[in-house]
Parts: sequence; C-alpha cells; structure tokens
Amino acid sequence: MTRVVPCLLLLVACQPAAPVSLDHDEPFAVFTPVELAERLSGDGRTETFTLSGPALRVGVLWDATGPTSVEARFSDDGRTFGRWEPLTVVFDEPEAHAGHVDVPAGATSLQLRVRGEISFLSLEEIHELGEPNSTALDLEPLPAIGRTRQALAPFPTILSRAAWGARAPTCSSPTTPYRAAIHHSVSPTNDSLSAEQRLRQIQSFHMDSRGYCDVGYNYLMTRDARVWTGRGATVLGGHAANANTGNVGICVVGTYTTDQPTPQQMCAGAGFLAWVHSTYNVPLNRTAMRGHREYGQTACPGDALFARLNEMVMLAANGCGGPPPTPAWRAEFVSQTFPAVQAGAVTLMQGDVVDGFFELRNTGTQTWTTATTRLAPTPRDRASPVAASNWLSPSRVSGPLANTPPGQVGRFPTRLSGNTVGSFTQTFGLLHEGVAWFSDPNQGGPADTFLAVRVNVVPRPATDAGAPVPDAGVVVPVDAGTMNPVDAGLMEPIDAGVIPSTDAGSQPEPDGGADDHGANDEDTGGEEIVDDVIGGCSAAPVGSLAGLALVGLSRRRRRS
Repeated sequence: MTRVVPCLLLLVACQPAAPVSLDHDEPFAVFTPVELAERLSGDGRTETFTLSGPALRVGVLWDATGPTSVEARFSDDGRTFGRWEPLTVVFDEPEAHAGHVDVPAGATSLQLRVRGEISFLSLEEIHELGEPNSTALDLEPLPAIGRTRQALAPFPTILSRAAWGARAPTCSSPTTPYRAAIHHSVSPTNDSLSAEQRLRQIQSFHMDSRGYCDVGYNYLMTRDARVWTGRGATVLGGHAANANTGNVGICVVGTYTTDQPTPQQMCAGAGFLAWVHSTYNVPLNRTAMRGHREYGQTACPGDALFARLNEMVMLAANGCGGPPPTPAWRAEFVSQTFPAVQAGAVTLMQGDVVDGFFELRNTGTQTWTTATTRLAPTPRDRASPVAASNWLSPSRVSGPLANTPPGQVGRFPTRLSGNTVGSFTQTFGLLHEGVAWFSDPNQGGPADTFLAVRVNVVPRPATDAGAPVPDAGVVVPVDAGTMNPVDAGLMEPIDAGVIPSTDAGSQPEPDGGADDHGANDEDTGGEEIVDDVIGGCSAAPVGSLAGLALVGLSRRRRRS
C-alpha cells in the first residue's frame, strides 16, 4: 500500500461504543480508500477498536486490487495486545474477500493490520452464530385485503440463483409471505466488483462467518437495477431477527446513507413490490412494506433510501413509466474455453501459446461489428503481459467472428502467450471503438474485471529441443463442452460448438456431445423466478465463471 500519513483517530475510536444490535449484526466500521489512507499507520496498523460487548467473532469484508493480508490482535485493557493472528478467509476471489477472526474470552478491543491495495473494508461484530431468531412469536398479523386493484408498476425480470453462481443452501424452511422489508448491504454503491461477485461475497460471509444456511435475503437488487433471487419468497429469510416469518426481504446492494437510489432502481424496486403484492397478496402499503429499521434496532436501509420508501410504494401502485431503457452496448456471458480463475490456471512454457475463445450474447440495442467491437485486456488501454502476436494490438485482442445483432451470440477468439515467466491474472472487457466501453455508466456490462484467466508461465526445460511448430493462425480447441454451474453445486455441460482450425489442411473435429448426467438449471433453494433469463454475467449470466471448467485447450509453441 502507498505510504500513508501517521494514523489519526480512528472512526470508531472517537465515538461511544455502539450498543449490541437487537437485530442481526451489522458493520460497526466501514472505510473507503481515502479513509483507510488517513487512518492507517505506516505499517498498516489501525488504532484501537472498542468492542460493544461480548462477541464471538469479528467479521471483515474487503476489496483489493492486488495481493492483500489482514490480521487482527486483541486486548483485555486496550493497551496490551496479543500476537497478530491471520483472518480465517471464507471468500477469496480476485478483488473480493471475506473472513473473520474469533474473539478471545475477555477481550474488549482489537486492532487490525492491513497490507495491500485495499479499496474497501468493513468490520462487523458477530455475537451469535447461526440463523437469526425466527419463531412463531415473531408473527405480526396484518389485516387481510382482497386484490382490489392491480399494481401498475411493471414487474422486473428476477434472475435465478444460478445466474450469480450461488452456492447450495444448507437448509430451507418454508414461509408464507404477508409483508416485506427493504435493506441495504453497506458495500460500495458504485461498485468496482461485478454484481455476481459481490453477491457471492455476501453469501459466503453470511454462511461461513455468520453461520447462516444461505445468503440472508430473499432477493437482492444491484446498482444496475437488476433483481436477483436469494432465498426466494417462500423460504424463511435470515434478514430481520424476530421478524423473518412471512417477511420477504430485498437488499439494495450499496450504501444508501447519503447515496440516492437511481431512477432505474426506484422503478425496479417498485416493480418488485408490485410483484410481491400481486403474487402473494401482500398489502401494498407502508404498514406491510417497511424499511429494516422499522422491524428492529438498526440504521438499515440508510437514511437516503428509507426516505424514498413512501415514493417506491406509490410508484408500485401507480406505475413508473415502464422499465429502464435497454443500453446500447450490453453483453451477457455465455461460455469460455479457459478455466475460471476460481477453478484453475492455464500453464504454459515460456514461448508457447494457447488458443480459445469467449462467447457473449448481445443484450444491447446495437449490432456488434467485426470492424469496431473489440475484446480488450483490462485495465483499459494497457499492454497485456500475455498478448499474442495475432492480437490486433497489445491492448486489443480481437473482434467477433461475425457481425452480431441484438439477441445473438458473438464469439471472440483469444490467444494467450507465455511471454515472460511468472503468474498473471488477465481480465478482459468489451468496447465499441470510439463510442463506449460496455461497463461505462448507462451501459450494461459486463464489468471490466468479469472475464478473467490466470496464466502461469514456467521456464522451458533446457532439454526441450523439439522442432518448433509453425504458427499458422488461431487454433480453437476441440469442443469438449463448457461447464455451467447450477444452484445445488452440480455442473452441466454446455455445447459451445466447434470452430475449425485455421491451420492449413486441418479439418473440423466432430462434436463430442454432452454428458447426460441428469443435472439441470433448476434452483433447489426455493427461489421465485418471474421470468427465466438465459445467459448473463455482469449483465446477468446464468453461466457464472465460478462454475466453468477447463475444456480442451490447444497449446502451441511459437515460431522460433
């Protein structure tokens, strides 16, 4: 991390100790990069945090742009500290991490030591492990109403659990919806992570650090106004202690203390409330549809969002001018031949290359062209360490094989080259030259960091004196199927098809077919899907990177 100024008084240290929440635990300290730079000492050590009461764990979520480490140490008196202990990491994907440290008996305060380029850090005391209390005592009967009017707000498309790569739940208790709760996640509002990655981070933290059986919310809505299935409406939630029964919880991902929801989020949120009302006969009023703070002691869903809930309910009843407009440049992930970074790496000897492709569906309004639509390495406009000689430039990989109208799938051939010994995580994004990157504001993604491949380049053995293979063009691997995750953790092959090699004299190889093992894309966690959506990534993939497996990759040695 860049050398920072001497530590100032930490955010929590200058405030009275927060009372133990009567609701589920929530962050007691949240830091932006600027706040971290101001409040960390030169060695990355924080000032002392005072615990609000006996805690079992302290949970930490953090985002980073490179390798990081977070450690904690505790004190009984706030002056003498024990040794530094590494966190138990429960989620570790590029740029997104989560974990916790157990609190020793008698500890009253702690310090953290943070190393690396941290862009977001959140701390939370965890006083109980397991699901928030949900018994018959939390029932709060509301007067039944008939459907005297149909809500006018358009229902949003609700994306499945498979679309964000959700893990299978470890429990599922049924409930009958009769009320709703609106939350916020206290994560970055203008997020550098993809929506799918942020949701996976939240789920892992809930399951592995808090001890929940699944992500706590029934649904989640990201900054781009997409609505995602969490537990589903008819599964007992874990979002409002003593008020979960019959309570459909939707979390607006971000921090809405001062940040305002966008017009698109207001419309999508109104459409979601209209759907809950129309589907489950939940009264469309502020008695039945509340902010989280109205069910327990918490500041959730933030002052800015809470102040807009009356407006959201009114929009649900009266309409909000239709769904948000479709962006001009948007893509949904379909498949790739390279392994996802969570699943493994491509290993090359120095000087060798490997060929594959990415496939994405055009979900915007404009046609992708072979002349101006590009797959490019990110960070933007920087030369890639794995650039191959057949790339359009060191910062542009390729265009689609053919012009790709809206609704069609475009394939982007991609060659990776082992130029320098080392380990490289290369991310990619899409752009339309001279117009926009797909992840720009008002576009639809995917995010610049969504497509990612890890490449390990190893030295060539001194005894490797084989004859070089002439480099006659891009070789696409034989279709061995790509892998698509489903909610219960099963894997389903997707026939990505075969592209003939452009090597002279080569012939297309036959399609190997798909394994018939009975797996399917149906969610087993009780989700409610209004409209099934195919494909997606940062723009709603069903085939998440977390489940992709390595298919046959064609490795070739460069011409000497």
